[in-house]
This record gives sequence, structure tokens and C-alpha cells, in this order.
Amino acid sequence: MIEVSKRTLVLAASVTTVLFLSFGFPGAGAATIDDLLFPKRAAFIETDAAIVEKDGKVIYERYGNEYTPATKHLSWSIAKSVAGILVGVAIDRGYFKYNDPIRKWFPETKSTATVLDVLQMSSGLDFQEEYLGIPVRADVVRMLYLDGPKVGNASYAAARPLRSGNHEPGKHFYYSSGDTNLLMEILRLSMPKAKYETFPWDALFLPLGIEGAVFERDAKGAFVGSSYVYLKPRDYLRLGELVMNSGFWNGKRIIPAAYFKLMGETAPGVAVDPVDGTEYATAYSAMARTN
Repeated sequence: MIEVSKRTLVLAASVTTVLFLSFGFPGAGAATIDDLLFPKRAAFIETDAAIVEKDGKVIYERYGNEYTPATKHLSWSIAKSVAGILVGVAIDRGYFKYNDPIRKWFPETKSTATVLDVLQMSSGLDFQEEYLGIPVRADVVRMLYLDGPKVGNASYAAARPLRSGNHEPGKHFYYSSGDTNLLMEILRLSMPKAKYETFPWDALFLPLGIEGAVFERDAKGAFVGSSYVYLKPRDYLRLGELVMNSGFWNGKRIIPAAYFKLMGETAPGVAVDPVDGTEYATAYSAMARTN
């Protein structure tokens, strides 16, 4: 499942849950898992934490780079899957609907996308997801570090123009941190302030037994769902278990059935006509990469 980014991988399988928090990906040929993930010589990978669980028991756990079981690790784009689950819970509780147009909250936007379109990274907004280059023109960098901190991440994303030639919502997938942060602002504007302040903990973290989670916010107080959750390694393992167990935890449904179904279905914009150059163009659902 959850989200594969350039720096972080969480993989949930039917038998085994593996957590790699790393700075790259190694080549083949290692004799043991230690050789693969914690090579004695500098190689392609520097692993911070690795956990293997089978049949509900941890059978391998090791840390590197001064990380410990108590160290909180930056999620990067795993946060997108957390954000999507929170949106699914909010919809299930009646705060808004999948077919609500995002103009309900962002009247300035040129996009006619619905909440569902945005969940499936198909808003049609021209948002450049690129982290390299000088001068900095990439929207994701400008949103997170330059313009967005002044006005709010969602305000930056909503003001983007439509993508040229292939902007019909729901028809063209393009991986966008801007889309995720639009959802976080919709979440903020759709519920009482006191409810929003604790919503990630009440809806997800605490039911999983995750204590001490950190979720950064932008200038308007919206959670930065694209990137900035901090959890301990075994907390990420719990997220993997939750998905592996079809959204249930200790017999209680945490991920609503409708949203869990979306997580397992390829987004229409991927199947129809993903934008050239986009990441994960053959395997994405709703704020999650599919297998």
C-alpha cells in the first residue's frame, strides 16, 4: 500500500508487513537482509529503520543513523495516505461529500473538480511536482517553502491555472502535493475548529494506539497532508497493519468501507489518460499507490 515517495517506502503485504525508512533503494545480490539494508560500506542505501512482521509478530527490527524505536521519522508522502483516510472518515461522518465541487470552499479556483477528483489526483490544476532546479519554479517547493507559508498551502494550490490541454477533472491523473493540501483545507473548513484540532488523533492515531504523533500545519492552521507527519517506526507498521486488515483494528472499522474500496481501485485518470511525465501513472488510487 501506502505511499511510495523518493525517500520513504511503506509496503503492506498479505502475509508480511515490511517497513523501510530509507534514503534510497539498494541493488540486488545481498546475502542477508542486514547486508541489503545496513551495508558495512557506503552503498546505494542508508537505512534509518527496518521492521519485518509476520503473523502479527515482529521477526526482525533494526535501526541505523542514530535512529531508535522512539525516534519519530518524517513521513514525506506517506502523509498523503494519512490525509486521504482522514477525508474518508470525514465524509463517512457527514461533514462533506465525494461529489461536492471544490469551488464550494475555493470560489477563486478555475477547476470544476469534485472532492473525489482531488482525492484521485485529477483536479486539472497545473501543479508542478518537482524538487530540483535553480531558480526554483516547481510548485511543490513554492507551496511548501516559499509562497505557501505566507498564504496557506491550499490557497497557493487553488490559485494555480488549469493545465493546458488536459485539465478536465477526473480524466487526467497527475501526482500533486497541491491536491492533497486542498483536501486538508476542505477538512479544516468543514468542521468546528475544536473538532479539527484533534481530528487526526481522534479518527486515526489514537484508535491505533499511536501516541505522540506530530502533524505540522500551514499558515492557516491546516494540516500539511502532503508531507509532514512524524511517527515512530512501529507506528508506521500499525498503518500498514490497518490496511492489511482491510481497514479494521481490533475488530473495529477505522477506514470506512467506501473509502477502503477507493484505495483499492485504480483512479480513472490513470486508466484514461495520465499526464505525460507524471509519477505513478500506472498505479494510483485515492491518496495511495496501488499494487
